[in-house]
Amino acid sequence: MPLLALSTFTYGQTKTDEAQINKILDGYMAVDTNTKKLNFDVLLSNSTEDASWVNIVGMHWKGRETMRKAFHAMFEERDMFKNVPFEKKSTTIRFVTPDVAIASVVTHVGEFFPPDGVNRGFNVNPAADEMGTMVFVKKNGKWLFTSGQNTVVDARAVDPMK
Repeated sequence: MPLLALSTFTYGQTKTDEAQINKILDGYMAVDTNTKKLNFDVLLSNSTEDASWVNIVGMHWKGRETMRKAFHAMFEERDMFKNVPFEKKSTTIRFVTPDVAIASVVTHVGEFFPPDGVNRGFNVNPAADEMGTMVFVKKNGKWLFTSGQNTVVDARAVDPMK
C-alpha cells in the first residue's frame, strides 16, 4: 500500500513539473506574428547561467550570454529567419530524475536562406520539421533550461521502427 501512495504523489508532482516546463517551451515558441521570430528571452530568462546550445549546423554556444548573442545574430543581425514561420508540432517530456527532464520538441520551420536571409538562387533550406532535444534541471523548485540541440528531420530517411 505505501508504494501506491508514493506512485500517486510522484504522478501528481510530475504533472505539475511537466506544466512548468511546457509553460517555458510555449513562451519560447510563442512566435511574434509580425516578425515570425521565436521568443528567446523566455528561454534565456528561464535558463542556468552555464546553459548551452548546439545549433543545427553544429555550432556550440556555451553560456547564457553567448547564447543570447548568437540568437541575436541569427535572428536580428543576419536576419536569416526574417518572416520564416515556426510552428511547434509536438512535445514529449521524460523525467530522468525528479530534478532532470528531457523535452523532445518537433517544430516545423519554413524555408530560409542562410547565412543572411538573402535568396541567392542556390542557398534555400527547404521547409522541414526539426527535432529539438532540451534538458531542464530543477533548482530551488524552478525548472531551468540547461542544454539543447536541434536537428533537421530528414523526411527521406526510413523509420526503422515501421
